Amino acid sequence: MDFNYKQFIENGETVYVGRADSLLVKGGNQRAELRWLLVSDPKISSYKIFWNNRADSLVGNLQKTDQVDTVRVLLNNLEEKTHEFVVYHLDQSGNSSVRTSVIGRVYGEKYRSTLINRAVNSHKRLNTSQLQINWSQPDAELLFSEIKYNDTNGRAVLLRSGREKEADTLRNFAAKRSFELRSAFKPVLGIDTFYTDFVLTQLEK
Repeated sequence: MDFNYKQFIENGETVYVGRADSLLVKGGNQRAELRWLLVSDPKISSYKIFWNNRADSLVGNLQKTDQVDTVRVLLNNLEEKTHEFVVYHLDQSGNSSVRTSVIGRVYGEKYRSTLINRAVNSHKRLNTSQLQINWSQPDAELLFSEIKYNDTNGRAVLLRSGREKEADTLRNFAAKRSFELRSAFKPVLGIDTFYTDFVLTQLEK
């Protein structure tokens, strides 16, 4: 009977360690955060991550506890594009897990250049020193907008308006004044906030 299987184990039995579980990627500004779970297998001692068709890699140590552990790894200086990340677990003898992979987008200046300020549907004066801003519907990735202006006393005012706001009032706002507007966005499954440039709006009396 030995003859039937002996040829398959001449180099010893292949040992696999537990794989990365529930692998997730969150994209940022030329960086990405990988998260996964260490569910079992106390033999796991390190990980290795590949990307750019295995041209780039990162190795790190792991220490398993008695709980379900969450691993977070931040990869910096990444090209702005869609990447595939491949994760392996290793034990102290160098035995590897099977691969776990995830695809995610890394953002940068190209993404930022596509962002547009939240639109102002209309504005009207409530009295000589108050201006009401009526907002359009927010973009899905918009976090908030910021309005910057100088009040009637010459002081700089920065008003932050959340995506849930439908209108805002600029107080102590004088006639023939202007305001600047920018908006902040965060991609779905993103880790960084991106800002548009401030855009000047000049009002007539």
